[in-house]
Amino acid sequence: MQVDKPGAALPQSADASHYYAARDTDAWPLRSEGENEKLLFYRGLAYFGVDLKAVVSDTGVLLRNDGADTVSEAILFENHAGKTGYQVIHNLREPVSIRFSELTGATGDVQQIVEEESVEMGLYRKEAQAMIKTWQDSWFEEGSVCFTLCHDRR
Repeated sequence: MQVDKPGAALPQSADASHYYAARDTDAWPLRSEGENEKLLFYRGLAYFGVDLKAVVSDTGVLLRNDGADTVSEAILFENHAGKTGYQVIHNLREPVSIRFSELTGATGDVQQIVEEESVEMGLYRKEAQAMIKTWQDSWFEEGSVCFTLCHDRR
């Protein structure tokens, strides 16, 4: 694998792909097996447990931290019939019950929060924006999602 020059041709297809948004960063392309690419993140597997548990009912969500460490920030987002809302929970140690009726705010607001937190955790701004654009069709679709950002603790 080698670093290629900026502006090097990247693979394309006739079909649209949400992965192309992940290339919208200042990273230089890498060349491997005769092909250039500059994807910085992907949906993959992790080798650690998830301490944050969500129990969903008809009226809301119970967030529970089953780990030894405090969850510094969790963001619960809901999209129901085009009505969106979210709530940010700081320093989650004890269980927190959140009613769907308490969730307010626009999708763009929560995207901005995820972007800011991602930058604070170490991503460059363009990387954070590209990550959100890549996954926005699944993160912000109909339903509920809980975001939490974590460090590699090794």
